[in-house]
Amino acid sequence: MSGLFTPRQRGSTPETAPPRDARGSAEAVLVRPGDTLWDIAAEHLGSGATDGEIAESWPRWYEANRHTIGDDPALIQPGMVLLPPT
Repeated sequence: MSGLFTPRQRGSTPETAPPRDARGSAEAVLVRPGDTLWDIAAEHLGSGATDGEIAESWPRWYEANRHTIGDDPALIQPGMVLLPPT
């Protein structure tokens, strides 16, 4: 999926799903078509997040969900459930 490293227009919030394990109380994110790890990290950080903060955050999302995503962080798929990094 292209756009991993570039922000998209904010305001389209990823859907959330109940957490699937006990890694924390934060809600899991259900990946929708067009979502990127950048977008998900940005939404999690909130509207005041800078591009630098998002650039530091999305790799943590990848590491926390590598078992679900696989070897390429650009290939997140709709329907995946991602847990926030701890």
